Amino acid sequence: MGKHSGNRGEWSELYVLIKILADGRLYGADKHGKRTDDVYYDVNKVIRKENNVEIEYVISEDKKYIEVVIAGKKKATIEADRIVEESEHLFDAIIRSSSRTFSVDRTELLMDELYCTKLKSPSSDKSDIRIQIHDHRTGLEPTLGFSIKSALGSLPTLVNSSGSTNVIFDLIGNMTSEIAEVVNFSGKEGDWGKKRITLSERYQSLYSNGIELKYTGTQNSIFEDNLRMIDSSLPEILAEMLKLHYVEGISDISEQIKILSKRNPLEYRKPGEYPYYEFKIKKLLVSYALGMRSSAPWKGDEQASGGYIIVKEDGDVLCYHLYNRNDFEDYLVQHTKLDTPSTTRHEYSNVYKTLNEKYRLKLNLQIRFK
Repeated sequence: MGKHSGNRGEWSELYVLIKILADGRLYGADKHGKRTDDVYYDVNKVIRKENNVEIEYVISEDKKYIEVVIAGKKKATIEADRIVEESEHLFDAIIRSSSRTFSVDRTELLMDELYCTKLKSPSSDKSDIRIQIHDHRTGLEPTLGFSIKSALGSLPTLVNSSGSTNVIFDLIGNMTSEIAEVVNFSGKEGDWGKKRITLSERYQSLYSNGIELKYTGTQNSIFEDNLRMIDSSLPEILAEMLKLHYVEGISDISEQIKILSKRNPLEYRKPGEYPYYEFKIKKLLVSYALGMRSSAPWKGDEQASGGYIIVKEDGDVLCYHLYNRNDFEDYLVQHTKLDTPSTTRHEYSNVYKTLNEKYRLKLNLQIRFK
């Protein structure tokens, strides 16, 4: 095994670097995730940071060579044709691998020439790669950060689950210990035999007994503050989304928006004329995509200042530049869903009593790409 081992997602991040250097151009995508041939950006250079050292990969004007520059000094020159071959080889290795983690010996030889020591960027940064582009419309050549999501591995997450994404509900109605026992049933023992029942089936017993779930807050106050930073009513909208997912089994965000717009649980005026829920949920998705985290105070700054790069199943690498923000927002809505993370790891899903004898329930937020 080589000195670098990673899963498909980790190798995909390196693949993006090599593929962009091979193409010398970054194409845009529409709201369906398909290439838009008339929207593209020529790439001047790609910048990668490793061990606090910036490595610049400068593409020649004729796109025939890539120069590796560190601290202003040229370290290597590599022919673009070779980079093209290496990108094809790495893509083939990623899709053919049947192991959870694997090495790609031939690619590691190229990594050495590129002075590349890591497969991916630090997880603390939403911007996975920085690219200087030439924008033909404006004539500007900004250096922008992009976040990378790959369809080559397991479905990536947009919002990672953690204790910070636990949302707390008061249980309103004639709540009893017997009802709580049914909701908390794990499927290992009890009157229902050994049949394992879903969370949705457990929570439906609350509804059948006339119990309502009323949003009361988040486990981590920073999470709620961040949500209200985006929109003052977003915590309550998110609570409705969680109820749709966990109780009614409706997870696709596009479908949730349709239902919320029709039911109008927050009682907005003229819901038929104004897309309240769609607009606010789009802002939530974009904020997470470009910089917000659940457990760190967020001031609206976007670390991924350029947008998103997606790796398609066929190996194509496309981008959503923030100039095409509407397409990006529509893409996020159409390609994401709420997911159910581990209940034991994040300590949610069971009814519990507070010190003042109130019944409460925690539900966890995780958003994953479809």
